Amino acid sequence: MAHHFTGTVGQDIGIAQTHFIANGVDTGRTVSANNTTFTFPISGIFGFQNTWTSGDTIDMTKKNGVVGHGNSIFATVDFSSEILTTTIGIQNITVSVVPFLSSTEPNTFTLDGGMTTNRLGATVANFSGVTNFTMQNSAAGSQVNFGTSSSPLEIPTLPTFNIMNVPGFNPFLIPNGFSEYQQSGLFVRQDAAFFTATTAVTVNLSNVGSKPTVTAGEDDFIPGSAESFRISISDPTATVGPAIWNLKSSGSFNSVMLSEGENGSTSATTINVTGTAPIVMFGVDEDFTGVTKITSTAKITVTGALNSDRGFIDSNGLLAENTVITSISGGAGSFFDLSSLNAAEAQAMTTINGGGGGTAVFLQRGAHRPLSESRLERHHSRRRWW
Repeated sequence: MAHHFTGTVGQDIGIAQTHFIANGVDTGRTVSANNTTFTFPISGIFGFQNTWTSGDTIDMTKKNGVVGHGNSIFATVDFSSEILTTTIGIQNITVSVVPFLSSTEPNTFTLDGGMTTNRLGATVANFSGVTNFTMQNSAAGSQVNFGTSSSPLEIPTLPTFNIMNVPGFNPFLIPNGFSEYQQSGLFVRQDAAFFTATTAVTVNLSNVGSKPTVTAGEDDFIPGSAESFRISISDPTATVGPAIWNLKSSGSFNSVMLSEGENGSTSATTINVTGTAPIVMFGVDEDFTGVTKITSTAKITVTGALNSDRGFIDSNGLLAENTVITSISGGAGSFFDLSSLNAAEAQAMTTINGGGGGTAVFLQRGAHRPLSESRLERHHSRRRWW
């Protein structure tokens, strides 16, 4: 049997096997430890206040110390805020971020991590038990921070991240009259102790980011990095991150900018993409220099070091500074920018697989290799080098 409780703009307390407290008032309804859903809508007398707020406590630890299962939080926020809550034993967390009062200015919602105390007085990780974290149906320019540099997540295993129906960016007016934009994104900060050489993260994407609208040359050879959805996962110092990125591309189209914190992380070695929706992947300065293998079942655009004027720049290309990749494959019609590789590095490639036809591979002049060339010709693909 499912149970449901709704949060208020005041302090709400939901502890398993006790009465739910809403805005300081005992509701007389007992919180079940299993299959319980907490909804935090936009509310208040003005109709725009967040109800998932600092001081709220949701603890699904039973009196015998066993943590419940099948529990969920659904939160809608329309006001930028950073909150410190106690959240234990919630397996599924879903957040939707909408513009403040339906204005054009985007919002950022931040959930602090760290440690907390459960109902029995034991010290546990905040958000312990979470297995799925979803950001969905959010406005362009929306950002969610799960864990922060000063209060990172202390959960040993990151949840599966689901991102659905979030456009890439939102231009808006700032007080001085100039136009500004905020890129949509999910930013995750976890204690560095939990990142190892085998740490994997799973991200499911569906209709994420926006198709490029800028002209070639404004930011990268494949234009549109500003319109992509940013996914940043790292430790608080932004120097280590997941070794393996598993992405699933669903819906009609996805455009993402992957990041491990912008401070030169070399943790990532493998990127695996499944699904059928076309996907464009950008990166940030100095990250993903250690990636050796990229595989995809979908049509994939892997950006690199090329600029539209055929020059080489420090860009938002995923492989802009990568010199060690040895294997790359994608579905028919894919695009691989391998222009960061010199001749010797390109010769070291073991696999370049276009997946059936129409794939383009960009290499530096003199960096093409006979094995790759024959394999591409077999797939009716194109190779180009400057």
